[in-house]
Amino acid sequence: MDHKCPINIMMKIKFTIILVLLAAILICLINKRKYNHPVVYVPPSDFPYIQQPDSISCGPACATMLLNYYGKDVTFEEVKKATKTEWFKTKDGQSVGMTDPEMLQIALFQFGVPCKVERGDLNKLKYYVSRGKFPIVLIRSSNITWHYIVVFGYDGNNIYFAEPGEGKISSLKNETFLNAWKFSHDTDNIKVGNACPVCQGDGQIFDVPFFGKCDICAGTGRIDYMKMAIKTADIYGNTMIVPVASKMESE
Repeated sequence: MDHKCPINIMMKIKFTIILVLLAAILICLINKRKYNHPVVYVPPSDFPYIQQPDSISCGPACATMLLNYYGKDVTFEEVKKATKTEWFKTKDGQSVGMTDPEMLQIALFQFGVPCKVERGDLNKLKYYVSRGKFPIVLIRSSNITWHYIVVFGYDGNNIYFAEPGEGKISSLKNETFLNAWKFSHDTDNIKVGNACPVCQGDGQIFDVPFFGKCDICAGTGRIDYMKMAIKTADIYGNTMIVPVASKMESE
């Protein structure tokens, strides 16, 4: 009897492992079926393109395009104001600015197109697109620049989107798009411990105690780019702002 116990225990362990693996496979199959989509989705011919007037207004431009597509009579200026997208000066005179995804969500809701902010993958993205719920997607256009686009089509090899930088349709290969979407190149050529590029090592953006503290380096004047890159990718990687209903469903 003493010799059989270890064998029984090993059999139970193996059986448990098999059950866990089967459960994982089943979950994957269910998720894949849940976000089933056609192989190709052709971009809509009536999508209204808008070109952003400056380098920080890609978010408001994307939101305006989406709102206009849904038939909402709203201008770019109104949307930009609602998203609170504006320039501000750093201590060394640099002009910087951005639009938070949550502010885009608020503006879209305010003007009549409720959306949700969530993480996604390529399968989930194509699922939404194929149902006419075109996501505003946040990608990396360089190591230091974020960029918003509206994804509205795809085929086996490419993602098609409204490019606010040019005010027209554009495309990226699947691999290129995915790398930009998950910020995978954020950790390329990373330097650790250099002076913060925003406050130039001073720890302050404005000459105002506490309120002028640099958010990028938390007022230390030094920055660990690796930690910042990992944190940024963790917060914003694979982010998309998805309409709750398609244009047809909302009419």
